[in-house]
Amino acid sequence: MNKPKIYFAYGSSLRVFLNAFRPDVFEKFDLAFPPENVFIPEQNEVLKQLGIFDGYIGINPIDKDFIDAGKNLKIICSLSIGYDHINVPYATEKGIWVCNCQEGPENSTADHTVGLMIAANRQYHKSEKFLRDGKWNAPNYEISIGNEMVGKHVGLIGFGKIGQCVARRLSLGFGMKVHYFARHQVSEEIEKKYEAVYESNLNELCEKCQFISVHVPLNKETTHLIGKEQFDRMKDVIFINTSRGPIVDEQALVEALQSKNLRSVGLDVFENEPKIHPDLISNPLVTLTPHIGGSTIEARWRLVETALINCEELLINKKDPKTPINQIYETENNQKK
Repeated sequence: MNKPKIYFAYGSSLRVFLNAFRPDVFEKFDLAFPPENVFIPEQNEVLKQLGIFDGYIGINPIDKDFIDAGKNLKIICSLSIGYDHINVPYATEKGIWVCNCQEGPENSTADHTVGLMIAANRQYHKSEKFLRDGKWNAPNYEISIGNEMVGKHVGLIGFGKIGQCVARRLSLGFGMKVHYFARHQVSEEIEKKYEAVYESNLNELCEKCQFISVHVPLNKETTHLIGKEQFDRMKDVIFINTSRGPIVDEQALVEALQSKNLRSVGLDVFENEPKIHPDLISNPLVTLTPHIGGSTIEARWRLVETALINCEELLINKKDPKTPINQIYETENNQKK
């Protein structure tokens, strides 16, 4: 009996890791990996090879061309929580299961969010450059001056798994006062756990908080959720985005920095990544990282493990996968109509 073929489009080094910790997957599946030293293969290279595979695991954009190229695909597993890069309706129409990883990078992303918040608040990149330039003995006390975070008001835009992980760190660890804006108010039990206050009006949250961090998924509803109207309400704010770039109107963000509404900004994601607005790169008030919020060993392994379980359930056990989003996507979009 032929083993199901899976294209593992995520880091050739993963083969070594799987050999060490999950050698059983090579007995169950016929796995293909990117060439050596390639982390994410180019889209055209994926499309050339995709036709012979039963399953795909990776983070490439899943558009109509991708789905049409995968003429034998039965399952697509994205190594992410978000699925804004996948044409779920078209895959569903073609009878392909689409799965995300509903748990995995939340702790890693929350860690990075808090780290980016501290770095932006204290402007660490300025101090590092000062030190590397050999200026230790020059007057430098104004280089990275910021505010203590203890007792400050932080606004979380989105309060799902990642938002709540951030709330736990900031509320319990820093004693910050947590406000959150979300589509739905969470239970009283969860609010008490994080001492979180629900704000039904996004603009009011922007007015109340000295720190604001974005944690909503990207969809039609949240594209440019944060724009000029919201930035105009912010006064001397530390603004952080580790969610998705297009949630923020990047031009409005640049203008808010120029108008001094924002004290500083920390960004891990960008509206047109990997392209970054030149005014963000050149502005010394902006701390930048290249979409690495979930990039820890533990998070990546949880993502890979979830994808493998989904493939095993469908292709070997002939059952429904564990974390499909076909129906979730349809339900979400019906609710918006």
